[in-house]
Amino acid sequence: MQSSATCVPGMAESLAQLLPAQRSEDVQFSTPFHPAQLVDNPAIAWEQRGPNHFVATANGLTLQGFPLPMNARYELHVLSPSRMRGEAKVEMNVWQPCQVSAPFEFSHQGKGTSTTKAATTSR
Repeated sequence: MQSSATCVPGMAESLAQLLPAQRSEDVQFSTPFHPAQLVDNPAIAWEQRGPNHFVATANGLTLQGFPLPMNARYELHVLSPSRMRGEAKVEMNVWQPCQVSAPFEFSHQGKGTSTTKAATTSR
């Protein structure tokens, strides 16, 4: 992961905990599908903006048990029954502004298995 010059040392790494990470594992989505399964945080509320398009925002999140002036935005597009793509952005303005973002993708690889691909960059 790259860190921007405006991020306090260690801040980008901490914020990245709220972004999807690359992994390959079994993922079982409920029927009907709801994107709240993707991000496990009660402060994040999802809304459907259109067919197969979901957006979630949260202002003021808790990280490692501490409430912080942090904002998050997740956008998800369901492309097919076996593929989803989205982008996650987390920003925090304490001493200096710091933002991290990552595109992510879920794809069905076989019976009961999904792969998440995420490329994380800092801005």
